[in-house]
Amino acid sequence: MRSIKFTKIDRKEPDKPFSFALILDRDTDLYELSECNPPLNQKQIDDVVSKLNADKDGLNGFVVSMRRLFKETLQ
Repeated sequence: MRSIKFTKIDRKEPDKPFSFALILDRDTDLYELSECNPPLNQKQIDDVVSKLNADKDGLNGFVVSMRRLFKETLQ
């Protein structure tokens, strides 16, 4: 399991953490998202995780997408 934490997303609270954990299921070789804080829309999570699982080299794009989804929670 890999945990990723972002800060500097909320301009009003720049030190506020936004985080998630990414798990690779060794049986299926598919990624799963867990421990998402703050919680995000499940459909949006499913969409970005599906894209990640379709393109194993797309981890950078996945992280960018997660940051964007966290930022959208502030609007």
